[in-house]
Amino acid sequence: MMIETPNFRLRSFVPDDLDDYYTQVYGDADVMRYISGGQPRNRERTNDVLTFAMRHEKTYGYSIWALLSR
Repeated sequence: MMIETPNFRLRSFVPDDLDDYYTQVYGDADVMRYISGGQPRNRERTNDVLTFAMRHEKTYGYSIWALLSR
């Protein structure tokens, strides 16, 4: 599923998003200080979160999405 605007694209996560999600969110200390206890997470934990999100969307029809700038 995808939503597009002139500036952004929102879409469901896919397995290929792991590296970017880890680098830009879960592995970034500046980002993580505002999320879930404030500590960066390892790549394995990031994979667990993405796997959960994709499974949740398949099961329930909604989940967190990837936000991409154009």
